Amino acid sequence: MCGSYLRVTNDQLEQVLNEPDLILDMLFPEDDTEFEAGRYLDIDKSWQIIHFLLTGDALDGDEPLCNAVMGGTEIGDVEVVYGPARFLLPEQVVEVATALTSISEDELWNRFDIEAARKAEIYPQGWTGSETDRSYVLNHFKCLKTYFVDAANAQEPVILYLS
Repeated sequence: MCGSYLRVTNDQLEQVLNEPDLILDMLFPEDDTEFEAGRYLDIDKSWQIIHFLLTGDALDGDEPLCNAVMGGTEIGDVEVVYGPARFLLPEQVVEVATALTSISEDELWNRFDIEAARKAEIYPQGWTGSETDRSYVLNHFKCLKTYFVDAANAQEPVILYLS
């Protein structure tokens, strides 16, 4: 299970909101080269631990930080591997970008509590807090921050989904 993101135009979002069945073609094109550079992001299996470190909760939390991984509004009821895709409007993307940039990598990792992660059953289970875990999570967090800042600067919506 991987956390994935796609930056879209306002027109593309409107189109998929009007015809939710189009979401699968948008997220899984026949030719991956259709994804323009910087428009797609995969944070791999770090999605839930990042969400947990941002919000203190396995699946919920307070906005705007909960919107970085598990937030947004569902796009219809089309199953996109693991549930429906969700979207954030440009103003929500700006709020997330602002919130993410206020958190340093060290500050995020200092929130790591192995017992709390185990108790919350954070996917994938087995986080140890090792240097390998730290590097893996913070690399994806850094990419996530950059991604949201770029989307915010472009005033674009973001589609979030688990694949």
